[in-house]
Amino acid sequence: MTKLLELIPEYCVPRSNNGVKFDRIPVRPGINYQLTPLEVDKVIAHPDFQRYAANGSIKIIESVVDPLAIEIEPQAPLAANLELSGFKVGEGDEETGGIIRRTSTIAILDRWLEKETRKSVQGQLQRRIAAIKKGEI
Repeated sequence: MTKLLELIPEYCVPRSNNGVKFDRIPVRPGINYQLTPLEVDKVIAHPDFQRYAANGSIKIIESVVDPLAIEIEPQAPLAANLELSGFKVGEGDEETGGIIRRTSTIAILDRWLEKETRKSVQGQLQRRIAAIKKGEI
């Protein structure tokens, strides 16, 4: 199973919208698919990693489905298991907040926003879209 790292800049102290570096290995906001397994192991072994993990700003993910890998063309409908209506509201990895946080494509977020009826999830989507457009992500 492949290990991936997810950086949540909202929880970083001090806040880091551009990501952080561990021995010159950049960890950017969101899930870091670009890191090799060796780089992930080096980051986990770094002395500062525990501080970031303790406050929840960085997480180790054992398995994850990349929503962009499932979508074949931009106009294609999302797979049934990636509709937000099937997930409960919250900030966990398998809840709406975690899914929204891992998605950085405005077209997908806009499509979810059009279909979403829950106010709290609409707010999460609007904040994520605004952050991407501002360049904070």
